[in-house]
Amino acid sequence: MFRNPLVLRWVHPEKRRWYTVIATSDLFGDLVLIRSWGSLDNQRGGEMREILSSKEEIEDRLRIIAKQRRRHGYVRCSCGENGP
Repeated sequence: MFRNPLVLRWVHPEKRRWYTVIATSDLFGDLVLIRSWGSLDNQRGGEMREILSSKEEIEDRLRIIAKQRRRHGYVRCSCGENGP
């Protein structure tokens, strides 16, 4: 169970896209990985939620996502809580 959600953000400067991952617990205590993505120029985007079985599974999934984002030209950002 997460006391505070873990939030990771990436942006693709040339394509003006963003990608956010939040690892948290829901009201039932399930571990949830929330992925959201979109454009910095318009309101288009999407979201996907996964329920995972352990913190280890979340850590593995986060490593895979980070590798994919880097491979696609995204860079990690330290945007504020209200940013994309």
